[in-house]
Amino acid sequence: MKKLLGLGFAAAMFASQAQAAFIWNVTGSDMAGIEVTATFADTSTETLNWADLGGDKGGVTGSGWSLSVDGDTIVPNDPLAPMAGIWVLEVGQAQLSSLWINLGTAFVFDTAFGDLLADGSGPGREFVSSSPIGFTFMNPAGSAELFSALSLFDISGSTMFAVDTDAVPVPATLSLMGLALLGLVAGTRRKKA
Repeated sequence: MKKLLGLGFAAAMFASQAQAAFIWNVTGSDMAGIEVTATFADTSTETLNWADLGGDKGGVTGSGWSLSVDGDTIVPNDPLAPMAGIWVLEVGQAQLSSLWINLGTAFVFDTAFGDLLADGSGPGREFVSSSPIGFTFMNPAGSAELFSALSLFDISGSTMFAVDTDAVPVPATLSLMGLALLGLVAGTRRKKA
């Protein structure tokens, strides 16, 4: 029993020295559960949870507006590559003054194009849009290129934009600690039987 406990703690200590990499390939459907808040010209707000819309598509549909992504958000730079992963903001009757995209703790916006940092984030993408729109990345997430929220403002109508999202990994330490705990429980049950 003591050997099993010692082995579990040794494995956890070894794993804590390793740094897990971010998951680079994030599609619109993967982001189900993130929060999007629209602020209208009359200062009223509408907050919606992102939904999986089937396949690689995800999004929200509000009162006179919608935001969606279909495909991997890294969006290849190759002009011959299919246009997947573009964020599409459609504004109908709504008079949007701003849009707040809150990724929470499960995802980050990776804003440095082609930069493979030691923090494990992928090659990233700078914010680019099809029409003039104001934007600010908010809530730094551990490095100068990673953020957990994006604010869009000066919205004059429908637009498309590209920005990369990465999934935040579950720390390896927690995973191994859980495995060690399961091993301890299994060991004590065998002794009782």
